[in-house]
Amino acid sequence: MVFMQEREDLYFRVYLRPVKQRVTQNLMELSDERLMAQIQSGDEDAIDAVIVKYEQLLRVIIDGKGITNPDDANDVFGDICLAFVKQVRKDPTAIREVDKWLKQVARNKCADFGRAAQKQQHAVALAADIQRTAAEQSRRGRTGGSRGEAAMMFLEGLDAKYVDVLKLWEAGYTSAEIGERLGIPENTVKSRKTTIRKRLAEALREFSPPEK
Repeated sequence: MVFMQEREDLYFRVYLRPVKQRVTQNLMELSDERLMAQIQSGDEDAIDAVIVKYEQLLRVIIDGKGITNPDDANDVFGDICLAFVKQVRKDPTAIREVDKWLKQVARNKCADFGRAAQKQQHAVALAADIQRTAAEQSRRGRTGGSRGEAAMMFLEGLDAKYVDVLKLWEAGYTSAEIGERLGIPENTVKSRKTTIRKRLAEALREFSPPEK
């Protein structure tokens, strides 16, 4: 799909191609205004020049937001670069001040990463709850009233469309990425996640032992 093609193109641009060797000193000495003017004229090297010029600053922002794992930091940096590439190809005139625009995008992408990490932790906890209760059911057998029974009934009762979302959710994919993989809108993914959480909570509550 288009999004994945753009991401692969960006990965090639930023990580695999020796960008810093391609960007000439003359380009690096140009002001942001001149670089944006060249980008508007179709100069792809000017895009690389902006990325190289601001890479250190962007990585400082990423690190300052607590994203210190190298792989995670590279992913966020790549997302920032992707946002810049997409914007200049769509409408470069929308970027009035490059430094302010990139700083704001960097903060937004760091926030997105934080929210995605929290959702991933929730998904891991959800998967662990299902596995734990399913293991309990396996030890006890299908005896009514156990949380394991609830988990098994929950899993068996899910439609395929929810199972597809749950599998990717457990694997740590974001709603946008799940939608991309399944070919459905992101809001649909979020709605199905809500349904999954609600049904699991209801199943576990229904089969919880009575308080003594």
